[in-house]
Amino acid sequence: MKLSDKNFEALVKNYKSLFQGLGDLNSYFGGPSVYFHQQSLIECKQNFLSNRHLEMIYATLASWGMHRMGKTKTKMVNYEIFKDSILEMQPRLLALKKLDLRNFEEEPIDLLNEITEICFNLTVSISNSKIVGNSKTLAHIIPNLAPPVDREYTIRFFSEALYNFSGLEEQKTFYRHVLKQCHSFIRKLNNIDMGLIDTKFNSSAPKMFDNLIMLYLKAKNTSEDLLQNLNIETINVQTSNL
Repeated sequence: MKLSDKNFEALVKNYKSLFQGLGDLNSYFGGPSVYFHQQSLIECKQNFLSNRHLEMIYATLASWGMHRMGKTKTKMVNYEIFKDSILEMQPRLLALKKLDLRNFEEEPIDLLNEITEICFNLTVSISNSKIVGNSKTLAHIIPNLAPPVDREYTIRFFSEALYNFSGLEEQKTFYRHVLKQCHSFIRKLNNIDMGLIDTKFNSSAPKMFDNLIMLYLKAKNTSEDLLQNLNIETINVQTSNL
């Protein structure tokens, strides 16, 4: 596995030019993918790890494309298995729930390892690839610490390819690197930038980082007409830094 921070370094230099697109993501995705995401985070605040909280996460994952019918490995495990695997981590998750990256001047000792270990102890999908489903689950349990990882955007962003992992340890290494860079990025933001966090699709600092990755890759790699679907009239990405 070859990790690359070329895109990350360019994003750090150019992220403010993508802010206009953040506000349009809610309408761009819409429907159940946003609704269940919002409901998951409401329950996270009000009824942490309650049955409804876990049900809303389960529904979010299905609406985000983690479950397909028929013969495919894109399939989630039964709800009770999913639920039990999360509740086994409940004491450790309760300890992390109190933390918020926006309050850190530097990385707390062993935080990256703890989040990574919890993430890969969850049972979400029948696939041997755990990083996407598990990270998206954790992002709805400790949203102020953990971003979701998407195969099309996050993995390409940090490897410049649709990388196929050879095993669990490679997935853990990759996820830990995403966490590290997400946390590093958030510590660079100021209070004005944090004002972009909302109750819709930019629901936490890690989710905003995830959304900026998507917007960055669209600005870098896709056609102008697709960008216009997000109502982005101009994205001033400095291509000399890409």
